[in-house]
Amino acid sequence: LFRSMTLLEVALALGLLGMAALGAVAVITQARIVPTLIQREAVATRVAADLIVRIQLNPQGWRNGLYDSAITASTPQGVPAMTDCGGSSCTPALRATADRAAVAQALGNALPGAKLQVQRIGGAAGSARVDITWPLPQHRWIAASAGNTCSPQMQCLRIDFAP
Repeated sequence: LFRSMTLLEVALALGLLGMAALGAVAVITQARIVPTLIQREAVATRVAADLIVRIQLNPQGWRNGLYDSAITASTPQGVPAMTDCGGSSCTPALRATADRAAVAQALGNALPGAKLQVQRIGGAAGSARVDITWPLPQHRWIAASAGNTCSPQMQCLRIDFAP
C-alpha cells in the first residue's frame, strides 16, 4: 500500500496537515480572547447601570445638566468618596461630582482608556442614553466582527434609559 506513495504525495499530505495545524492555532487564539471581550462588556454594562441608578437618585443634578459632560476612565485624586449622601450638606452638585468620580474610578479599574458619555434624547424631560467606548485588544479579526459597531480599535456599549 505504501510502496506507491511518491515524494510529491507525502509533501502534499504534510502541507495539508500544516494548514490544519495553523487553523487550529488560530481558533484557539480567538477562543482565548472572546471571554475577555465578554467580561469587559459585562463590566461596561455594570458601570452604565450604576450611573443610571445614580442619575435617578439625583434628579435635580440631572435637570441641572451635571451629568452631561464625558467621563473618562481615571483614578481621580482629591475627590472625596461618598457612600452616604443623605445628609443636609449633600447638594445635587456635590452628589453628581461624587457620582462622576466613582464612575471614572470604576472605568479606570476595569476598562482603562474607556470613555462614557450621557446624552439627552428629547430634551430635559425625555429619555437619555449612556454610551461607553473602550479599546479592544489588538487582534485584527475582532474589528471585522458583525457585532462591533464602533471603530476598528474600539468596543462600545449603548443603553437607553429614562432618568
